[in-house]
Amino acid sequence: MTFTTKQATRALLVAAIAFAVQITVIAGQAFAGAAQPLVIHASELGVGKFHRKDNKAHNYGANNAWTPYILADNASDQTPLVQKNTDGSVTIFFSNLDELLTAVTGVAKEAGRQVSVLNVHGHGLPGGMWYPKDAETQASGECADWRGAANSTDEVNYGKYYEPVPKYEIMMIRQMAENSGSSFQCTSGLEEWRNAVAAHTDLKQALSPDLQVHVLSCVVGLGNAGDVYTKGIANLLVTGGGHVTTSINFGLGDWSMPEGMGFWDYQNDEQLDRDNGVYPANKRDADIAQIGSVRVAVGNGTDQKSGIAVNQKFLPLGYETTMPALKVGHSSSVLQSLGLQQAEGMGVLALPTTMRLPGTRFTIRAR
Repeated sequence: MTFTTKQATRALLVAAIAFAVQITVIAGQAFAGAAQPLVIHASELGVGKFHRKDNKAHNYGANNAWTPYILADNASDQTPLVQKNTDGSVTIFFSNLDELLTAVTGVAKEAGRQVSVLNVHGHGLPGGMWYPKDAETQASGECADWRGAANSTDEVNYGKYYEPVPKYEIMMIRQMAENSGSSFQCTSGLEEWRNAVAAHTDLKQALSPDLQVHVLSCVVGLGNAGDVYTKGIANLLVTGGGHVTTSINFGLGDWSMPEGMGFWDYQNDEQLDRDNGVYPANKRDADIAQIGSVRVAVGNGTDQKSGIAVNQKFLPLGYETTMPALKVGHSSSVLQSLGLQQAEGMGVLALPTTMRLPGTRFTIRAR
């Protein structure tokens, strides 16, 4: 076979990452036995720094669902980093989508098992998440702010997590969620996932047919954009009755939420003023947690059924043995029944060309 320079470079890069996946173990023990479902916790690098600082402020303990997301003290900023956890799960700290999928495949091959649960943790927006699609995009101008966040200190990542979200920004996000064609710089949405999965031809062999994907992020499942994304990811990754779960609401995941990802959203002005007052001061997600809703897309390889599960206390991070009842649909009537319509007096807002990403101090621009 004859390689072009670009093909040869990519082959060397893939081989190097696969090798790094095998040797870059920063904590934990050997893989558990084959009888246990293989759970992978995938965390964008900056979010791992948040959990490292949060754990030092309030010790998570062994049984906290977020313990696997704590970046080790001796970890570098060079990703991917693979961490084997004491419960048999594996954590991948990543910087871009291409890197993540390469690492997932490498972990499954080393473990000799297919992945049963894939949790993807990072900052989100309706229909996508804030991380680059590949190394070239990561190094580009459109990802300058992402690099600034990922390479910044634990203290910076910790402080920006507790930034209050004003009403106008929440309403803008709700408006944006109804447009499935929105696309923002340095984000990975359904199109980026489609291209990446097509490039990683051995990925499907690494995933169990009944794979469960939990997207641990704010508002990724909200609205039309969230519905298209969630069903699309299920179509790409799930072939035998597994499912993909995304949050309709803003996600909560600090030391005070040991059961899993909690939920928060705008309900009324009084509630918002109260929450935005106590949240930055107390730095405790449980103080503002609400009952929330998640979007679930069930895949069988040919068709995807999507619905909304309401009255959820947490989005679990482990293997789910039962499925919640689903409200089918993504229309404005369903959102209205959940209290997620535009607030009275706000009117119809123009689709944003820039937007501050929830949980950060950074503004991203539309493509």
